Amino acid sequence: MGYSFEARFSQTRLDLVELLHQIDDTLPGCGLTFTGSAVQLFAHNGWPTVETTEFAAVGSLPEVARIAGSWWGVGLEYVSHALLDGLGRNTAAEVYVNVFRAPDLQWTMSYLESSVAADYRIGSPEAAANLSAMQLAVCEAGGFDLSIYDEENHNRAPVPTLRNAEVAVKRIASDPKLGDLSVAVSSKLMSHERACSLAGPRAEEVKVSIAGYVLFPFLAPTVDRG
Repeated sequence: MGYSFEARFSQTRLDLVELLHQIDDTLPGCGLTFTGSAVQLFAHNGWPTVETTEFAAVGSLPEVARIAGSWWGVGLEYVSHALLDGLGRNTAAEVYVNVFRAPDLQWTMSYLESSVAADYRIGSPEAAANLSAMQLAVCEAGGFDLSIYDEENHNRAPVPTLRNAEVAVKRIASDPKLGDLSVAVSSKLMSHERACSLAGPRAEEVKVSIAGYVLFPFLAPTVDRG
């Protein structure tokens, strides 16, 4: 698909039908519209891959649930209105949601967008907030304990861990020229005090949601990269 930034989510106890139902209810409120296109995903070192570039036309996510029940994973195409409004009618507004099986066969998911989209969010506080709000909404609706948005890298595990989140936050917070990171972690796993300690000089940016998640909206660096 040629996309280079993604939000990975931890795994959920929901089955595929329940998870797709939650996605169907949640993503429109985040400014994401399903295009009606879906594709079967296959595992490659645990990561979702496609064997065809041809997406199938489906009427709805309930229909996806019916046809994808026996699949390892399914890729869904969306249009992001936050990106469409900022970047115009081009492919940067097309984003993808992959729902696939974690190593223990529970379901996980990832959200993918282009580096052009990521760059736009860095320069737009509204678009950055849209990304963080989407992570939070999906975590809450899908029963995910954490989500990490950063540059795509298939040399790591597809399902993020708390340790991954802690390392990423500390790395970005240690250098004011770094950004490209947005993390949501359930307060069941991380206290606000622990979050502020990890964030160090960026502790004032740490937020806590009503839903009980700690948020690290670190997309933009704190100083000019130039």
